[in-house]
Amino acid sequence: MAIKSDTSNNVFVLGAPSGDAIVADSGVGSRTALSAAGERPPFDTANPFCALSPGSNLIAVLNADSSLGPSALHVYSISRRSWTLVRLQGADQLDPTSFAASLDHDTNVIYAYSKGQVLGLGNLDSENISKVSDSSSITMSWWPAAGNSQPFAGTYNAPVVGQGTNHLHYFNAPGLLAGQAYIFVIHYAWWQPAPQTYGTFLQSPSQTTYIPKSGSAPSDFAYIPDDGVHIYLISTHTNTTATFPGFGVGGAGFRYAATENTLVQLDTGNGNIKTLSVANPDWGAMVVTTLVATDASVAISPATKQETSRAVATGTAVVAGPAAGTTSSNTSGARFAGRGVVVLVLSLMI
Repeated sequence: MAIKSDTSNNVFVLGAPSGDAIVADSGVGSRTALSAAGERPPFDTANPFCALSPGSNLIAVLNADSSLGPSALHVYSISRRSWTLVRLQGADQLDPTSFAASLDHDTNVIYAYSKGQVLGLGNLDSENISKVSDSSSITMSWWPAAGNSQPFAGTYNAPVVGQGTNHLHYFNAPGLLAGQAYIFVIHYAWWQPAPQTYGTFLQSPSQTTYIPKSGSAPSDFAYIPDDGVHIYLISTHTNTTATFPGFGVGGAGFRYAATENTLVQLDTGNGNIKTLSVANPDWGAMVVTTLVATDASVAISPATKQETSRAVATGTAVVAGPAAGTTSSNTSGARFAGRGVVVLVLSLMI
């Protein structure tokens, strides 16, 4: 299963047992089934990559077919409601069990870290997903993307990458201290020689999702550790981090996406979707609502955390939260500092 938002703040859930669907980011419970026309992938892998090309209104899905692995890119046209299969050359350079990828906002080139290097897929001109149509016979190629040596040595088999301001921010790499990342500058194909510090949060198994920004490349992204306790919202303009309570659960079986105002978590085990609204100005309370769940036990499990104490069954509960977002710098740069969180849950396993 995979999840991604479009430029209209619709959330696309792909590969659910009940079929692909659009879910409104407001979490009001709306669900619209999607056509499976064209060469749709089976979503039979553990770690598919899903990205939006905002200028082309296309969703790119990599490693969603175990029989093809990184030799195929499946592209979903939001306007046509159909799938196209793009064959990829040089797929032996990418390990489908260990990679972290991102699609560049400006060039539509996909970048993936795997087997000790940054790889590019496609190019600015003739080979990128903006050229894909239902009748297209385009092929694309993987290629070594870095113009200089990476600034760290050692094994980096579980890469975590955040995208911000046309830079790729690599966490959990060898030699990094808490809150640091190595930066790959996309448009110059260049590794910065020294790490950048964003805060004091621990390097840990995590995922990221960028926060879309209308009309321009995103500058902020969420760093979401697998333990589900916190969410760290990182501003690459100010190099600061705002800390908020997390979804309560997390791990490799979860997928994340974001609209301009909402973070979305998909549980691939039971199909539940949770949304965290970062637009509510009242951070004094967290509202937890079960919209549709397979049963109360899988909606939200009771948990006690440093910030909140949850005791939730089917229905609605108000959960105490901190008075404001905690920022890890002496500046208030992160765009979500002081904003509120509303949690909503929807199940797609129907």
